[in-house]
Amino acid sequence: MDGIATTRLIRQELPDTQVVAITSLLEEGSVVEAVRAGAIGYVLKDANAQELCRVVKARPPGR
Repeated sequence: MDGIATTRLIRQELPDTQVVAITSLLEEGSVVEAVRAGAIGYVLKDANAQELCRVVKARPPGR
């Protein structure tokens, strides 16, 4: 199962769980699909700890 399918399943089974996609390549199509699947954000795998913390702590729109 890939990350997009996993995100979709997590959001279906645990709708209050927020998912941040972590990706090695910043491809627009993959990012859009991750967000459509329910991810609230995304970060590159090579992001530093500060950036990862910022993304995890960010509040999605409407929350």
